[in-house]
Amino acid sequence: MSQTAVENLITSPGRFDLLLTHDAPFEAYPDLRGSPLIRDVIKECQPVFHIFGHVHVAEGRHEFNVPGTPTRSWLLENVTFGKNLARSLAGSMAILEWDGKEGDITLVKDAWLSQMRFHIWMSVWPEKISNAKP
Repeated sequence: MSQTAVENLITSPGRFDLLLTHDAPFEAYPDLRGSPLIRDVIKECQPVFHIFGHVHVAEGRHEFNVPGTPTRSWLLENVTFGKNLARSLAGSMAILEWDGKEGDITLVKDAWLSQMRFHIWMSVWPEKISNAKP
């Protein structure tokens, strides 16, 4: 996220409910990883939900927050299947329920998604996966 994008978000009229980013916000994810710019947007705009990826589940948690903000940040599991291509896709999708006032995010960890592995994914999209490198 560039400084210009951050300034545009912070200075634009109105607020937004959902922020999607590649990286975690700084100060929310353990080990002080993440982006200070994403943290700044969350502190200033306080979206209800923030969904991000890039990092791995830490301490068994998927939900984080920037201290002092009400924003709930959710980490979705990556879809790289791990170095041995054996990880599942459980936790890589979420269902967002939002009525404009109240809402929740539920991670999808159903059995069908837990069974998805690299070799199964290859049969779904062989042209996209054939060039993938483990």
